[in-house]
Amino acid sequence: MGMESFFAKISVSNDGVINSKALNNSLIAHLNDRKFKTVKTSSWFTIIDDLVEMGIDDNNDVYEITFAGCFSCFSTTCRLMDDLISSLFVHYNVKSIVIHGKEIEISRRDFTDILYNEYEEKYQWFKANLTDKSFNSSPSTFYKKLRRIKRLGPLWRLWV
Repeated sequence: MGMESFFAKISVSNDGVINSKALNNSLIAHLNDRKFKTVKTSSWFTIIDDLVEMGIDDNNDVYEITFAGCFSCFSTTCRLMDDLISSLFVHYNVKSIVIHGKEIEISRRDFTDILYNEYEEKYQWFKANLTDKSFNSSPSTFYKKLRRIKRLGPLWRLWV
């Protein structure tokens, strides 16, 4: 993941969760209860609604949950990340939120605007240098889909 991706990192308290695998399973159950579609690709990595990739790192007394989205569907993914982050407040003890290297005030709930504003410059670079086409993709599938779109030429809209 690189220039096609943007990130949000959420730290949650280790309130009796044994390990990151148990937290991942708990998060997947929580997200599925809220009607998010999840595909678990490993014990620590999950794709949500075919757009956002979620990974979990164990950092002693807190777990860091990283959400990664792709600029090819920036607006949609910003709204999805907003929903994901907001849903964590209901079920987990959120300690901090970091977006584009900046810690965000936990009391704020306008994550769509924060994500968009923090990544606007990188998004403009992405559109100018990689593609200005909008299509749904997770960061790990972006280049494969972009190659396919370029091969299809003007017919790419029929595929996506």
